[in-house]
Amino acid sequence: MIIMDLEWNRGYDTKPLNELLQIGAVRMDSLNGPIADVFNIYIRPSVHKKFDMGAKKLPELRQSQDSHLSFPEAVEQFRTWCGGEAEFAVWGNDDFQILNENCAFWKLPLFEPSAVFDLQAVFSHMVGGE
Repeated sequence: MIIMDLEWNRGYDTKPLNELLQIGAVRMDSLNGPIADVFNIYIRPSVHKKFDMGAKKLPELRQSQDSHLSFPEAVEQFRTWCGGEAEFAVWGNDDFQILNENCAFWKLPLFEPSAVFDLQAVFSHMVGGE
């Protein structure tokens, strides 16, 4: 299972893209098991020239701005790292949608997992929220 967290910029222009700035993930053999491997990559922004308030607050925004990796290069490294893994977990449903939105924008194959688990929904349910 891959547990993934993404950071992105919504931008202030008319380009319809939540541009990915960072892909972070861990691989686990099971949800109760230890972390088997870690992946972290920063992506050079190339679509939006300004950052939204959320992106401006990212503690590692400078690493994305200084990165030499484009989204196509970064996502290819991520695909290679994921291997044939088909189960993913994310914090909120947006991450997987944003990942595939970026793939579609760059005309790259979409990720098609067999399962996506929303850890935010599980956590909310466990603590008594909706």
